[in-house]
Amino acid sequence: MKKRKILYLMHIDWNGIKQRPHFLADELSADYEITLLYLKAYKRSFLTTNPLPLNITIQPLHHIPSKLIRYSFFRKINELFLRLQCKYFLLKDNFDFLWLTSPFFLKPVLPYLGKSLIIYDCMDDAIGIEDQELRSAFINDEKKLLEIAQVVFVTSSVLQKSVKEKNMRCDPFVVRNGISDSFIRQMQDRRPYRNQNMNKNFRFLYIGTVSYWFDYKAVKRLITTYPQCSLDIIGPVEKPFPNEEGINFLGVYPHHELPETAQKYNALLMPFFLSDFILSVDPVKLYEYISFEKNILARKYKEIERFEPYVLFYETTEDLIEKASSLIKNNELKYNKESARDFLFNNSWKERAVTIKNALELKEILA
Repeated sequence: MKKRKILYLMHIDWNGIKQRPHFLADELSADYEITLLYLKAYKRSFLTTNPLPLNITIQPLHHIPSKLIRYSFFRKINELFLRLQCKYFLLKDNFDFLWLTSPFFLKPVLPYLGKSLIIYDCMDDAIGIEDQELRSAFINDEKKLLEIAQVVFVTSSVLQKSVKEKNMRCDPFVVRNGISDSFIRQMQDRRPYRNQNMNKNFRFLYIGTVSYWFDYKAVKRLITTYPQCSLDIIGPVEKPFPNEEGINFLGVYPHHELPETAQKYNALLMPFFLSDFILSVDPVKLYEYISFEKNILARKYKEIERFEPYVLFYETTEDLIEKASSLIKNNELKYNKESARDFLFNNSWKERAVTIKNALELKEILA
């Protein structure tokens, strides 16, 4: 049977830190023929080298640097530039589905939609955009996209509620984030967890982007309170912080190296400020952290309470320091391997792709 075709427009670089769009495209390629267009990143220090997918056609889209897009003039020029690039693919082939990971793709593709079923994968809330000009443009474009999209996926129940309130024409499907099967398989092959109760040096690890939502003051307080503690940070730094003894920025690592790298650390950290943006996030890193079989300290909020069997939650900086103190004294793993593997298998990217495929098939039957 001939595969249905998806034109997959991705607003992050293929060689950026692997996120939801990368994983879903890879999993969906088992059932769909995918042509993937991605925005080429100009900050090369933010990038690594991700392997090219065997069964996906990928092509970079050139664009005006993001620091200029906040101005409406450059935004219009950028829309025209992207439209010329997308036009080639949209007119070259008949796609059954048009998958958009950002509303900023809407205007470039709008003149060439044809009969493609339009899918919007809503990863984040627009309130997460710091720049007021860009946020306003995003919200306007998203409103238009929600008016014409036939299928909308969201990553959290908070986002589902937010999207429903925007008066869209269809109910959004909650398809949370997940974890790759390769990370779960490494759990099975890894040697049994050893209690690492090292009072002299206790090493925390954070994996992910460092931006305004990263609670640097809480981390600094933790390191100051317990000088034997340190934090290494792996990922791009969008908001630089002052150099601080015990806090080390290591840059971007290839995704496949993370499980082995994490074994060098005593515990994993997710120190977020509780903004409206964070409250709507289902963090990929929590799924991956669990697979590393390390204790996890994370800021508690409602959307991630379901991770409670596997995560040590804190609510204030004082609470963070207190729970860190407990780990330094006794770092016995909170969860067992079998329970964690079952949880992760039920929340894998493969399972997410099955949910998406069923939703698309249902939509086509009802159309």
